[in-house]
Amino acid sequence: MSVSRMIERGVTPLSRSHGILNDYVLKFNKRSSKGDWSFANIEKSEGDTVEGVIFEISESHLEKLDKFEGAPLHYRREKINVISDGKKIECITYIAQDDYIIEGLNPTNDYMGFLIEGSSLLSPDYQKMLKSIITKNPPYKSGGF
Repeated sequence: MSVSRMIERGVTPLSRSHGILNDYVLKFNKRSSKGDWSFANIEKSEGDTVEGVIFEISESHLEKLDKFEGAPLHYRREKINVISDGKKIECITYIAQDDYIIEGLNPTNDYMGFLIEGSSLLSPDYQKMLKSIITKNPPYKSGGF
């Protein structure tokens, strides 16, 4: 969700907006291949809601994101319908591959920092929820899926 993180990865967003994904839940169950910590993931969950940021980017920048997200090995791209400004729009998201899902791990402080840094468009309650996520302290290295 962090603009600075996107730019660091060589991706220049054309626009940024708030998005609501109904019937999904945010989990931190995508295991890292470099340690005992996790990354964000979304899973279908009737009645739940995930808030996030929608970035409009060029096709070539989407390919850059694939590299940083470890797609298609770690995450797969999936098209989903998201509500933004009361309108349903089709977006591309990354969902963890089943082989990389594990429960019981926590994200790193640094990783959560990137999510919280980019959360200004989210509702105050959702920001508060993100800030309450239990983290662990190992150093997070860029592109570390």
